[in-house]
Amino acid sequence: MLIDSHCHLNYKGLIEHQDAVLARARAAGVTGMLNISTRESEWDAIIATAEKGPDIWASVGIHPHEA
Repeated sequence: MLIDSHCHLNYKGLIEHQDAVLARARAAGVTGMLNISTRESEWDAIIATAEKGPDIWASVGIHPHEA
């Protein structure tokens, strides 16, 4: 079992190809992904991504640099 415990699926460069990124991760055996937010403005997008599948979870928080 592989879990990506800290990913940023909504960052530029990934968001444009998010479905393909998720498909490749799953094909490689990743069975869970914790998508991390760093600022409040990301929360809705992070939660929306988590709703794409039962193997994606959202971390809703603020990075210390943004506090």
